[in-house]
Amino acid sequence: MKLSRYTIIEKNSNGNYIVFSTITRAVVMLKQKEFELLSNGIRSDCISDSEYVDLLNKHIIVDDELNEDNYVDFDVNYDRLTTKTFTSFIALSTLCNFSCSYCYEKGQVSLKNRMSKENIDRLIVWYKKMVTAGEYKTCHIELYGGEPLLFYEDLHYFLVNLKASLVDIGVSLELGMISNGYLLDREKAKFLVDMGLKETQITIDGVKEIHDVRRPLKNGNGTFDKIINNIKTNINSGISFVIRISFDSTNIKDIEENQDNIVFNKTILKEMIRKRLKLMLKMYEQETE
Repeated sequence: MKLSRYTIIEKNSNGNYIVFSTITRAVVMLKQKEFELLSNGIRSDCISDSEYVDLLNKHIIVDDELNEDNYVDFDVNYDRLTTKTFTSFIALSTLCNFSCSYCYEKGQVSLKNRMSKENIDRLIVWYKKMVTAGEYKTCHIELYGGEPLLFYEDLHYFLVNLKASLVDIGVSLELGMISNGYLLDREKAKFLVDMGLKETQITIDGVKEIHDVRRPLKNGNGTFDKIINNIKTNINSGISFVIRISFDSTNIKDIEENQDNIVFNKTILKEMIRKRLKLMLKMYEQETE
């Protein structure tokens, strides 16, 4: 066994090692002796068999013979090439309730596009036709926009009827979502989990003062407090939250200086965010040299 090459490693102030898998997104903390043994490919009784299995499943360690480059290539292309899962991205609207300073969809938002009920019905028929023709077992949809929760009644109608249509032919529905998180209350989260939502990506651009300037509502009001509250409310709902930070020359130094205040009060999470921010800062400095 060996440590995976696709990990980010940081030693904390207690001498332990925080290891993050960029493949599975798993985070583990290893004592110094455990880390040194694994780094040298030495198996020891200080790590139990069940712990080894857990580290393997999380892709922290891998088999000596595994070609990780081939593994990653397969993993990246699996959804696109598999004959079992039909994967697609869908935006029922290009409209959004935010007015982000760096929005790249401003031109699309100005078109005020919102899918009609008639087109949603056609879309459901199209999905059923596609999964039937390909003999797929799972239909995976990434919801985005615009803001996918802005016209919740449209999304509700689409998912309820699509899932019923797929159940009729023995196909399961699986969802991912890219959302700003502002409208994700407990009721919506429960419904989406029932429909098959597994993961939601939400952007937080730093501490409250920074985020609220960069990602305000259309009326200029801040959004940070409500987003954080929604994440905390739904943290055990069954949704896996992926927190993204957008950075540029206007906020990169603020993020560096305030990194301890950006995330929740969990040491391991803070250590991993700190390490990833260091890498982003290094990349940014290289690009601007």
